[in-house]
Amino acid sequence: LGQLLSDADVEIRRRAALGLDELAQATDETIFRLATATHDESELVRASATQALWSATADPDLVTPAAVRGLTAEDREARMQAVLVLEEIGKGALPWLSEIESLAADDRSHVARAARRALRAIRGDE
Repeated sequence: LGQLLSDADVEIRRRAALGLDELAQATDETIFRLATATHDESELVRASATQALWSATADPDLVTPAAVRGLTAEDREARMQAVLVLEEIGKGALPWLSEIESLAADDRSHVARAARRALRAIRGDE
């Protein structure tokens, strides 16, 4: 699956990241490929790779920069995945509260509801 993260087809790269998230194979090569995929041209590939990297490593220092970049994605699903990862990171995401708060401002959005929940978790309100 790790080799598929370099495929020319964006959907294959996205599905490879999702598959690695499910398997959570934390070999050094897999972690390297997932970290590289967090810079993919596709927002959805980046988001899936970020989630898989978090599942594989639980390393906030490695994952937080990619998740924070995902907060400004144009794609709603990519923003949602970024918020969910930052929620899981918890207090390690405190420096990015203002970015998450900006997503929480839109009452109509699923992303906003997730952002508000993430803010509570990050602040320790839950």
